Amino acid sequence: ARGESITDLLSRPFPNTLLLGGMALLVTLVVSVALGCWAALRPGSAVDRAVSATATGVLALPEFVVAVALVLVLSLWTGWLPAVTLAGADGTPASWNMMVLPVLALAIPQIGWNIRIVRAALADEADAPHVETAVIDGLPRYRVLTHHLLPGA
Repeated sequence: ARGESITDLLSRPFPNTLLLGGMALLVTLVVSVALGCWAALRPGSAVDRAVSATATGVLALPEFVVAVALVLVLSLWTGWLPAVTLAGADGTPASWNMMVLPVLALAIPQIGWNIRIVRAALADEADAPHVETAVIDGLPRYRVLTHHLLPGA
């Protein structure tokens, strides 16, 4: 419509899209594995039930509801973060804190899903004979997690 090639139109915003997606993926990965492990190491406890219920609740929320709630709470009510992302001359965000809300809006719904996946995979792996042997041998909980549960899960 404008006489520009599709490659030119898509190549300019691609680095910013890659940055945003990569940061959201990193946050999702770290939080999901941490909370999934925390819940899996205490099966049936209050922590496990709270993490699982919260993950299910977050998973049920549409992304646009999460984004609006984040803007409402973190920008309008508290004033901690800017509500919009302003771009500099090169097209990148003018400040690092302008990336926080978009990253959280992308990551939070995925965190709910991935916590459930990590928790289920670790629960399945916990029934393996080598894991039971490691627990019976008296290995510390973190060693069982890092050397026996996570590689198999």
